[in-house]
Amino acid sequence: MLRRGKKGFGVPVGEWFRGELRSGVMDLLFARDSFCSLHLKKGVVERVVGEHVRREREHTHRVFALVMLEMWWRRFLPSIETGG
Repeated sequence: MLRRGKKGFGVPVGEWFRGELRSGVMDLLFARDSFCSLHLKKGVVERVVGEHVRREREHTHRVFALVMLEMWWRRFLPSIETGG
């Protein structure tokens, strides 16, 4: 064990998106003023999130990227709009 290289471990983000974080993800991505609603094709985002939630396809990385984009948008949009 002392000579073995480092090993990472997986975090079950995909399962969290399907379970305990599901409603939060949906609220965040599909809010009327969300980045996704304003700038992306709603049907495509709905399909990706829906396929992931229904376990039809594994879209953890895509859903995670959308959540991070949305959180970035909400954090920095006010300063972008005011120039601050």
